[in-house]
Amino acid sequence: MTSVELAKIAGVSQSTISRVMNDSPLIPDKTKEHVRRIAREYGFVLNSQAQSLKTNKTGTIGILFPRYFTSMIANTFFAHLYDHLSMTLMGYGYDIMVLYNNAKTNRMSYFEQTIQKRKIDGYIILKPDITEREHYVLVKNNVPYVSIFKQNSQIVDMNTFTINSYEGGILAGKFFGQKHGSQKIYLGLEGTSIDNTPRVNGFLQGMRQVGCTDIPMIFEGEMSVSGGYDAIRKNQHLFTQHHCIYVYNDMMALGAINALILLGLKIPEQVELIGTDDIPMATQFHPTLSTLKGPVALMIQEACATLVKLINKETISNIKKEYSPELIHRETTILE
Repeated sequence: MTSVELAKIAGVSQSTISRVMNDSPLIPDKTKEHVRRIAREYGFVLNSQAQSLKTNKTGTIGILFPRYFTSMIANTFFAHLYDHLSMTLMGYGYDIMVLYNNAKTNRMSYFEQTIQKRKIDGYIILKPDITEREHYVLVKNNVPYVSIFKQNSQIVDMNTFTINSYEGGILAGKFFGQKHGSQKIYLGLEGTSIDNTPRVNGFLQGMRQVGCTDIPMIFEGEMSVSGGYDAIRKNQHLFTQHHCIYVYNDMMALGAINALILLGLKIPEQVELIGTDDIPMATQFHPTLSTLKGPVALMIQEACATLVKLINKETISNIKKEYSPELIHRETTILE
């Protein structure tokens, strides 16, 4: 199908088709959605090379995954994020290029190469530890980008969208802090991950808010189902009373549940757990997982909308937005 044929079916001019595909601000949003819907129905795709020559855009958004990302299978929360990003950016007519933070050639990361070669119109950064060099290369080359999750606190000129993990820790701490006589545990990432600190601090603050002065034990593991499983097995000798475990994410929590069941411990009668993220798998196994759920779809929608505005050179104020999670109770916690 040609753009002339698409214009005829949509009842608009050929120039309108071109402007819609280039996301021109001259076209009303209602018209854009009408044209894009028909284009999807008929499988119409604007030639990307022709589009690039006309608009100096590639029609591609880069998604930079964090250094601890291994695969969509092991890190299912990122698969969950990717699905939302893919659908949202598709609505804007963009393709996606996935970039892995650890890929390097000639002492330069592939991320930096794509910036310097102008292969991508803008970036969504999922890594929480963007370096000063990476930030410098983005700014030097005037490349639009937004970041999801907290970033290097020394870098201030960034548009960031993140779920407040400190607030999540408070919610878990307040709930478990009322479980008198139980041993509190935080199961987090091994090593010196910057993601652990706000969760642990929030957990302690939440317990203090309900008058609990317990000091939680700290378990560590890899960010995966097997990581949560191994952390519990490594510390299985410590399970001698009722325990409450706040877990870094749902994947690790599901692994912890498998290990606890194997040890013959009853959930939630002997061990209660709260995960983080509310991935789809949290409700597909039994016991279903209680977890801290953030408004992921809204966060992705607003982050993508901001990036598209930056690509189109619209003037916007620097955005730093945090979203509050809510505690969803399922079968791994007991409501009293």
